[in-house]
Amino acid sequence: MTFAISEDSFKRIAWHAVFSPLVLITESFSDFYVPGQNPQTMNHFVNSEILILISLWVVYFTLHSVLASAAVKNLAFRWLRISRRVYRLQYVIFSTASLFGLLLYAASLPADYLFGPNVALRFLGLVLAGWGIIIVKKAFGSYDGRAFLGLGELGPEEDFRDDGLLKYVRHPLYAGSMLLIVGFFLFIPTAVNLISVLLVINYFLIGIQFEERRLIRRFGGRYLRYRSNTPMLIPDFSTILNKNPNPDSKPD
Repeated sequence: MTFAISEDSFKRIAWHAVFSPLVLITESFSDFYVPGQNPQTMNHFVNSEILILISLWVVYFTLHSVLASAAVKNLAFRWLRISRRVYRLQYVIFSTASLFGLLLYAASLPADYLFGPNVALRFLGLVLAGWGIIIVKKAFGSYDGRAFLGLGELGPEEDFRDDGLLKYVRHPLYAGSMLLIVGFFLFIPTAVNLISVLLVINYFLIGIQFEERRLIRRFGGRYLRYRSNTPMLIPDFSTILNKNPNPDSKPD
């Protein structure tokens, strides 16, 4: 028996999961009742704070992607005459500071819970977030942490890899991050958190498409074979149980 899900099915599910609740929330928020809060306040919240929050996320995603693009980096290397390490360090500082500011703004918005306290969901949220942290930490173990943060010298781009967690999913960092933020929402199920989580997941899914195009250009048929044999985000648990990951993988 296999527990795998086709990639096309996953994309369709993810599309509806991301956009359907977001549309539902933004259209019906004015009817959402919270004790002690009047409809005028809720309407104002929808028309201003939510729109500002969405706009800030879009701006953050855009800047994050543009500054990470090869064209902008090459421009900085050529005209500003800064090293890859310095650019990486400044990029990390900017991304972290702007994300921190965005999260502070989100935390300042009314904490309107979508449903009441639920011990089971809170426990599930902790489990998912815990597994997300473990997966992200395990995935980061394959990289030079100091170089990633811009604190150490960046070496040449690595060759094709399909070891570690990459034997089971193509994007373990994204998979772990999604588990983490979904778990956070289940633990604190506010409307603001739901909108933020859906937007971040959507950004991840778009980012995966661009990342895979880049990998195909670089590695060609080798990556195409790897992609055809390895799930994107959700592993085929039958291969894990049988300890027989994608056939192109090399033994550890």
